[in-house]
Amino acid sequence: MSTHLCRRQLAERLNVSQRTVERWWLDGDGPKGLRLGARRIVYPVHEVEAWEARRLFASRAAELAQS
Repeated sequence: MSTHLCRRQLAERLNVSQRTVERWWLDGDGPKGLRLGARRIVYPVHEVEAWEARRLFASRAAELAQS
């Protein structure tokens, strides 16, 4: 199992477009990424899992209460 996901793999995992993942990177809203070159960013699986855990709520009310 890979320890990093490319943009395409992350998009597939989250069922969003690659453009959404790119926008998250540019806006700082998505999981933390690791820049490997001028155009290559990968996402450590542990960072993706941590980001998912921070966005996990039992209800909308619980989400709003955290804000």
